[in-house]
Amino acid sequence: MLIAGCSKLQVDELGPDELAASDAPGKKTDQANPGDPSAPDQPGSPGNPANQPGQNTPGNVSPKPGDPNTPSQPGQTTPAPEPTDPTITQEPIRRLSVVEYKNTLRDLFPNITLPQFDLAADEKSDGFTDFVSLQQPASLLVEKYFNASRDLASSLTDDQITQLVGCSSGTDCATAWITSFGQKAFRRPLTSDEQAEYLALFQSGPGASDFPLAVKLSIVAMLESPYFLYRPEVGALDGDGQPTENLSDYEIASRLSYLVWGTMPDDELMQSAAGGMLTSSDEVKSQLSRMLDDPKARDGIGHFMLEWLRLDKVLSVQKLAEDNWDDAFRAEVSESGLRFAFDEVFAKGGTAQDLMTSTKYPLSKRMQDLLSLSGGDDWATVEMPAAERSGILTHPEFLAAHGYGGYPSPVLRGVFVMDRILCSPPQPPPGNVAINLPGPPDPDAPATNRTGYTKATSGEVCQGCHKTINGFGFAFENYDTLGRYRTQDAGFEVDATGSVAGFDFDNAVDLAHQIADSDAYKSCVVKKWLAYATGGSALATDKTLNADVLSAFEADKFSLKSVVVALGTHERFSSKLVVHNDE
Repeated sequence: MLIAGCSKLQVDELGPDELAASDAPGKKTDQANPGDPSAPDQPGSPGNPANQPGQNTPGNVSPKPGDPNTPSQPGQTTPAPEPTDPTITQEPIRRLSVVEYKNTLRDLFPNITLPQFDLAADEKSDGFTDFVSLQQPASLLVEKYFNASRDLASSLTDDQITQLVGCSSGTDCATAWITSFGQKAFRRPLTSDEQAEYLALFQSGPGASDFPLAVKLSIVAMLESPYFLYRPEVGALDGDGQPTENLSDYEIASRLSYLVWGTMPDDELMQSAAGGMLTSSDEVKSQLSRMLDDPKARDGIGHFMLEWLRLDKVLSVQKLAEDNWDDAFRAEVSESGLRFAFDEVFAKGGTAQDLMTSTKYPLSKRMQDLLSLSGGDDWATVEMPAAERSGILTHPEFLAAHGYGGYPSPVLRGVFVMDRILCSPPQPPPGNVAINLPGPPDPDAPATNRTGYTKATSGEVCQGCHKTINGFGFAFENYDTLGRYRTQDAGFEVDATGSVAGFDFDNAVDLAHQIADSDAYKSCVVKKWLAYATGGSALATDKTLNADVLSAFEADKFSLKSVVVALGTHERFSSKLVVHNDE
């Protein structure tokens, strides 16, 4: 039964990345149907974004995240939980995400053009595709990986194999290659048993008399191994050969490499591991400094930013035909967002505040034309007017990605701010509310976009969430659905003022600057990063880890790189155990 007078605007507006409940049957979203007790993303389950870092009380933006006495609603106080004894568990085994898998193959086979792989996209939780709770094995997945390894090996020419192996015949050649390639693929030296098994495979069957074929068969076998597809962590061995709670140097190297680069360790990192140097925080800090300056950091850190800020969302938006938003232009808008967040802010040592306030946008020539800028080179970094632009929240990527063909969406924009920037996503909308989207502009009764959305969400039930959602979303009314700045809408002066969750602002620029200085935003940056870095495991919510990383973040004046260094050098990051409920 529908509730009369209430809008289902939030339901209809939110796509798979925003909707907190599952959509139509068979359609995957970030979270499962809250009414399905068997769904993996239910409250209390490991895959539920409500249990992940960055998820505060739904519908409430807390100005002081982490304070157990922070009100969950105005006038209400949630009592601090009773202290409990810590619970110790082991970190789950993580599989390479599709992005990590492709990056790793690229680095395993340098200077070789690899075939396109037919791999299903990873499912998302909290916007991220690397959450271990969603990495369930399936027969189709196993088949896809086999096909990928077979297609890759089959594509190699004899000349490429000679280039890869470094020699072309003999047992010594085979042994040396198995040792070298196996260590790279497994991110650790092969055991003596593994070495013997792969050499026996190399020298048996059809490959016994065909060296290139033996190489190809060995490649398929190694790429099918769980030691390649997964990142198992046994732990460092003690004097009796028994695993300890601390990671081995090679396991630390792997964690660091996939954290920063999204791929396998390079030779220098592996040499440091071989020398037993990665148990030293100074050595880890030195390696992280080197890795963060490496171009491959764009693959790892850049991918985190892509998923955190949903910089690829614009790739699927539809605009009016007359606006000429073809696939190539959408890709340019997405790339511009990534160039701003990673190249202009992160790579240059920028801060969390810079991400919210910088006015330097890398823009393609077509984007400059969109924004009525002239004279700039293609992909010039343009200094935008400070009164009109401020950081990622006024960048055309965010603005265009969160709008329809003919008008912008304050709902989508507001939800993004609450979820991705302040870590306080709204509650899932009720399932029994009527759909009442704003209609197209009526030339006989002109009204602003804000007026239309206010009317559409005026129902009493809707206002429980939309008072906050719209409060943030209306800040962006100075920007149309393509991200262009405007001062009038339907012939009326734009009203972009608001007062919500402790923020009182005149427009989006004002709001962005206030967010930049807020505790909620700075805490959210850490929470999102830990969620991504740990694959959404329980380690992400470790209180000591969160507090220490946040403290280091603050001490370094909120440099974004400091989050990575603080996490990578933390003792919890080099342990295979997780402490729950520690005080």
